[in-house]
Amino acid sequence: YRSSEGTLKDKQVDEVHAKVIERLCEDLNAAIRA
Repeated sequence: YRSSEGTLKDKQVDEVHAKVIERLCEDLNAAIRA
């Protein structure tokens, strides 16, 4: 469902996902270089 509260949560989730993906990419790059 979508409400003002749901949209806010979606934005928070997107931020967390972005950080997680960033960390995964860093780990992947480190593994490739190793």
